[in-house]
Amino acid sequence: MTLLGIANIYGEVRESVWRWRWRQLEARHPCLAEGAGGFGPFMHPIFKLLNATPGVTLDARQQGALRSTVANRQWPQARLHCAGFVSSPTCQLCVSCGFCNPGDTSSRHAGTLLHRLWVCPALEAQRRVMVPRWLRDEVSSALRADHTMVPRDLLLYTRALMVSPEAFVEPAPRAETFQWVKQPCDQGEPLIGKFYVDGSMLDADWKLAGCCARRGWAFAVVDHEGNILASAHGRPPGWTGGIHGAELWSLLMASSHAMPQSVFRVDCMAVQLGSQHGMAWASAPERHLARAWAPLAAALEDRVNAVVWMPAHCTDKAVGTQQLSDEVMTVF
Repeated sequence: MTLLGIANIYGEVRESVWRWRWRQLEARHPCLAEGAGGFGPFMHPIFKLLNATPGVTLDARQQGALRSTVANRQWPQARLHCAGFVSSPTCQLCVSCGFCNPGDTSSRHAGTLLHRLWVCPALEAQRRVMVPRWLRDEVSSALRADHTMVPRDLLLYTRALMVSPEAFVEPAPRAETFQWVKQPCDQGEPLIGKFYVDGSMLDADWKLAGCCARRGWAFAVVDHEGNILASAHGRPPGWTGGIHGAELWSLLMASSHAMPQSVFRVDCMAVQLGSQHGMAWASAPERHLARAWAPLAAALEDRVNAVVWMPAHCTDKAVGTQQLSDEVMTVF
């Protein structure tokens, strides 16, 4: 089996496993299912908090508490009662503080996770100190008269789980495209010159789970006098992933239309460094995006100096001046 075939299978299996896991969760909590299903809950903001350096947004103890809550590791009194570990489902704090009798079966004093977090009068003082007013008001408006919530609100306010916005957005096209903006004079013939390549990604906000992200690539080739010989743009294939994949694909597209004497300018240093490693590195079994790295290495033919990093994110004052170092300025 070819390297491309293995990479294709890996990607499809990985996505299939995620869909299977999300459908398992949706089967247990139908309120999370939308559309064709398989989207699962909105995990991106949760992952962002859990993967952040402790102390930046949450400290280590808060991250542990969030992880425990999301994974449903909390065992309030009602859950202990359902498992047969205790004789009463009534909140023991409410009983000990005299808010209800030991045999009280009303929903106001049921020892559920919802009760513990948002209803229990014994914890009201701590709740007022630790929970913002806006959130307490929001939860209060979601509580029904019997101190319960609809399933979707219950998951949100007790386990931080909500429907993924991916279910409501049309997915990005997965097929790659290529379109000439300025066609070369000799169509079908490789070009020789200096290629400026770039990849981009827009609307990739983590708050939208990245489902609105759209990527593109482009290159322009100029001669030694600065005249534009040709330019093209398009969309990278879906399997290339994020912005790094778009940058890599743009260089691959440029190299596939270039004569061996051509040189390339990129503003992604990771791609520039990767282009210097040769075929053995590019086609290694563990290489992510090997489907793009391998043909790029073949096109460059071990010309390690063909691809040069060009800074593209300078300050306004640095444009057209000598404020950049001599080492950096040599790439222009």
